Amino acid sequence: FISKPFEPNDLYRQILKVTKNRDKTEISQDIQAKSDMEKPIVDFSFLYEISDEDPVYINDVIDIFLNTMPEGLRKLDTLISDTDDWEATYKQAHFLKSSVSVVRVRDMFDKLGRIEMLAKNHGDKEEIKNIFSEIMSIFEEAMPVILAEKEKRKPGNA
Repeated sequence: FISKPFEPNDLYRQILKVTKNRDKTEISQDIQAKSDMEKPIVDFSFLYEISDEDPVYINDVIDIFLNTMPEGLRKLDTLISDTDDWEATYKQAHFLKSSVSVVRVRDMFDKLGRIEMLAKNHGDKEEIKNIFSEIMSIFEEAMPVILAEKEKRKPGNA
């Protein structure tokens, strides 16, 4: 039992006591996975904050995102699949990270950062391809949410 209000670390310690037969790493991974699943696929909070919730500005940023991200991902795919141009791969992943730092699509920033790091260090091409595949799945899942937000912010919609 733990009463509210409580600190997350206190809850974690209590969970460890109750589940002492489980490995601490396993529990930590379970908690992180649950936390990741609870995150929305797209987080617009930073965009709302920097725009002061101006619907025109939000719409403009979403338009830029929708006009640059698909092509940018295609370019990154080509670099990964058809070249060994590590520098261009690094730069393209870095460029895409800036877009997902504003329109925050779940895990894309971190995964692009991983590709960026692997490309910088001439890392494992198969790992890069696998990460890119995960990025594309996430992006495909996020697109309807982004389009719905754009539609919601369209001039004339209340």
